Amino acid sequence: MLRNRSLMAVSLVVAVTFIGVGMVVPVRVLYAQSHGASLAVIGAMASAFFLSNFLFQYPTGWLADLWGRKPLMVVGLAVQAGLALVYLTVTDPVAFVILRFVEGAVSASVLPAARALVADSVPPEQRGEAYGIFGGFLSAGFLLGPAIGGLFATLGYASAFVGSCVFRLVAIGLLLTMIKAKGQAHAEARAEARAVPRRAPRRGPALWL
Repeated sequence: MLRNRSLMAVSLVVAVTFIGVGMVVPVRVLYAQSHGASLAVIGAMASAFFLSNFLFQYPTGWLADLWGRKPLMVVGLAVQAGLALVYLTVTDPVAFVILRFVEGAVSASVLPAARALVADSVPPEQRGEAYGIFGGFLSAGFLLGPAIGGLFATLGYASAFVGSCVFRLVAIGLLLTMIKAKGQAHAEARAEARAVPRRAPRRGPALWL
């Protein structure tokens, strides 16, 4: 699996994306509080994100099949990059809730399409291992993000949001340059499946009637 270039490229894109996501995790609440957000508003921000993410998982998965995985991810990451900068213009605490709702809807476009790309590039009998690698990269990105964001925030809260935007843009660059089209990924998956040695099926004891 580690030699499957499509799988590793998708995993790297997701890791870089979630570094950007994680960078603002330790900063967002403090930033909102500095602009007058109460505990009720901060709670509503979290709920708004998860509600919209829940509502838009299926529609974005459907769009990934209709438009293609890469185009949907590029659009989603580009909008996320823009939203990271929009935070720097918000002054009304209620606007943070609206912004989080929009962010949750847009972020739903990434993982369903990325998982579909993994399925496109890996034969069925190896998908458990492939999703384990994919999940490891995702977790690593989300682990590194808050640490990097905290360091950036020592220069000011705005630095974390700008850094989050930059990492999304880097993810778009990797997505466009490293990930193959669906047909190419299928061809690679078929080639890898042929390269895996198959064991001869065991024969059970003969039944004498």
